[in-house]
Amino acid sequence: MDTRVQGLLNQPALARLAEWSAGTEFEGQLWIVGGAVRDALLARHNPGDFDLVREGDVMGLTTRLYEAGVSSIFPVQYPRFGTARVQIADTAIEFVSARGESYDEHSRKPHVRPATLRDDVYRRDFTCNSLLLNLHTGEIRDETGQGLSDLEAGILRTPLDPRQTMIDDPLRILRTVRFATQLGFGYAPGLAETVQEQAGQLAHISHERIRDEFVKIVVNPRATFGLREMMRLGICDVVLPELVATVGVEQGSFHHLDVWEHSLAVLDYANQGNLRDNLAALFHDIAKPQTRSVDPDGRVRFFGHEVEGAKLTDQILRRLKFPGDLISDVCTLVRHHMRLGTAHSFSIVAARRLVRDLDSLVDPLLHLVEADIHGCKPGAPKVQLGPIRDQIARVQLETPAALLRSPIDGREVMEILDIPPGKAVGEALHWLSEQVIEGTLDAHDKASAREKLRSDYRPGTL
Repeated sequence: MDTRVQGLLNQPALARLAEWSAGTEFEGQLWIVGGAVRDALLARHNPGDFDLVREGDVMGLTTRLYEAGVSSIFPVQYPRFGTARVQIADTAIEFVSARGESYDEHSRKPHVRPATLRDDVYRRDFTCNSLLLNLHTGEIRDETGQGLSDLEAGILRTPLDPRQTMIDDPLRILRTVRFATQLGFGYAPGLAETVQEQAGQLAHISHERIRDEFVKIVVNPRATFGLREMMRLGICDVVLPELVATVGVEQGSFHHLDVWEHSLAVLDYANQGNLRDNLAALFHDIAKPQTRSVDPDGRVRFFGHEVEGAKLTDQILRRLKFPGDLISDVCTLVRHHMRLGTAHSFSIVAARRLVRDLDSLVDPLLHLVEADIHGCKPGAPKVQLGPIRDQIARVQLETPAALLRSPIDGREVMEILDIPPGKAVGEALHWLSEQVIEGTLDAHDKASAREKLRSDYRPGTL
């Protein structure tokens, strides 16, 4: 047995499955396939979801696993596709009946038929993901005859003609870049050309599936490589045309890079594997193409690009079906990334406002600003973050965000001003929080807040 796969077979879920199925009709028939085998042979960490394939039906197998108490949940079964999902030792395992697939010209739903292991392997995306590992014996089968050598050489190759593989599931166009990014593999002859030729077919893939692949690229340490490949191969034209618009947009004297290259430089510096922060870095200047103007003296301006950028980022992330709380955080960072400007001083009042407005996003904003500075031309005017960090730390210690808001709530505001719910209530609350920030009102002093609202507040003064 190859010692590289021993650790994989010792995984609690797989070991429990092997123990239960030993001596049954399933012994020797269960094969681990896909990323788990690939990663074991590459000595890479695998998140722990496993795919197993066998020739013949898997529905009865997964039902018996539940009845025997091996699976903690009743199997989620899809008989039409020959797949079922179970939970063993807190690990999700997907069972697949070896199958062949064919597609109608204008449909993404496959016609599925029972098949051999060899047939099943050839319907998969890449040879490196097609290696089979027997659950009981540890035998490795390389049905394509190229999987092991491609793994050794670091090459992405499709089991079939690449055009056919991409036509069968166009998401593989994006997965090609994702695996090249994650694994550091090169392309077999003809693969990149096929991806470029077929990129337009991604328009027929759901936004959710595209999002999931895009996320795996953008949180990777080599995210900028993946994004460059997406741009080079025409994938961005289909799934992120807003990024294409940034290519070649010159930024003036403070920059030595166009907007696209600058955005990648900022992402590269900011990248710590955090999806929120990486999306903010990538999209922080997304609206520069539409806000660009040139003064009579030739100075390039991007007035309001941070506000328009937040709007455009919101549209992009909603289109890709990202969760609302993530969208809100990313857009907040984009909208405020110019807030610190290039001022040499940062007052305690300004620090209080920043803490109030950003709260838990203060540190991510400072990280984004630092990355943005790094992406500018050496010697360009830049904000001094050291004193700003010190001032903010002082505010956070003395007056956390919860104490930088109005002492009274919206209901009391409506009663005092005799106004209905609406925008005016928010304006009054903001005015009161400004009094707290400027030090003329204590955050705990409800009585003074009520009196100030009655005597000093004038609607429309903000």
